Amino acid sequence: MKPVFPGFPPEAIQFFKDLEKNNTREWFQPRKEHFEKYVKAPMEELVEAINSGLAKFAPDHVTDPRKAVFRIYRDTRFSSDKTPYKNHIAASFGRRGMEKMGAGGFYFSLNHKEIEVAGGV
Repeated sequence: MKPVFPGFPPEAIQFFKDLEKNNTREWFQPRKEHFEKYVKAPMEELVEAINSGLAKFAPDHVTDPRKAVFRIYRDTRFSSDKTPYKNHIAASFGRRGMEKMGAGGFYFSLNHKEIEVAGGV
């Protein structure tokens, strides 16, 4: 089966389709290993590939994949939307030596519907 997005297995895209319909802890917990294998691990590999490109023109933005990838858990404390999981996976590449999200950088996210790419200062 050909990946929908380069570097991402079809299982990752299906995971987000299913999560959209079943965004509960009861659904996610038995599928956590699936998330780790088919969503998070490929995302960390994609971050490594992006790091290779960043090293050529923005070396201060090369980021450890484990730190670049955002967690899937939502902070629901002050939100009226109490769904526990984000409907996407994302990574950010902040400037080395700066606090996360404290300076210019690069960001991307993806799910079963879209890819988002951003950069700013």
